[in-house]
Amino acid sequence: MSGPIALRTSGWLSVRTATESSNSSRTLLKSMQPPPDGKRETLSQAPVPTAFCNNRGMELVSKEFGLAKRDEAPVLARMSRDYVEQGLNWRWRTPAILNMIRDPEAVVLCVRCQRPGTNGSEVAPRPGRHGTADGRWRGTVIGGFGIMQYAMERAHLNLLAVHPSLRRHGLASDLLTWLEKTAVVAGIARVDLEVRARNTGGRAFYRARGYEEADFVPRYYSGVESAIRMHKRLR
Repeated sequence: MSGPIALRTSGWLSVRTATESSNSSRTLLKSMQPPPDGKRETLSQAPVPTAFCNNRGMELVSKEFGLAKRDEAPVLARMSRDYVEQGLNWRWRTPAILNMIRDPEAVVLCVRCQRPGTNGSEVAPRPGRHGTADGRWRGTVIGGFGIMQYAMERAHLNLLAVHPSLRRHGLASDLLTWLEKTAVVAGIARVDLEVRARNTGGRAFYRARGYEEADFVPRYYSGVESAIRMHKRLR
């Protein structure tokens, strides 16, 4: 299942060879090809990509991409429940998210947003918390996340979610691009995903990023909602 702050790309995850990655996805999944200037920087060492937005009075924010931590799994699970799986059986609960974080063949990528001038480390666990009366954030929040699983030739986008207050600023595009670049380095030929058939906005989002609609799958979600299966060829 699978909603975007303009990214100033300043560093990519470090990478080993494609041969090594085909033998061990864990090597690959924490790696990415270097930026055009040839620099190699680990994710933790890379300069923090920053951008600013002002959405419905929200104050300026910065953002940083990184792999999800285990203690963030409950937050991601609630985001999936509230922003992706509304009206469905809640499949992506904390244990399922933890399985993906631990899975050597998967990447759980988060974007953490923070207001300039704040030193907090709060993570927003649900809408309406850790904000001031005028809707401003306190400290750091998870603005969005994506989960992708990698096989020999194909990858599958399991989840892509962005906090409603941070949508339409490029976060979803940035998350998807980062995951796709990891797949390219891994030698993956294609990315597959499913989206609700009635989610016209989501379908348009993926089409604009090169995904093609392949199949209509009746009652795919919890036996009650149909899906559109989409894919994108990476090579």
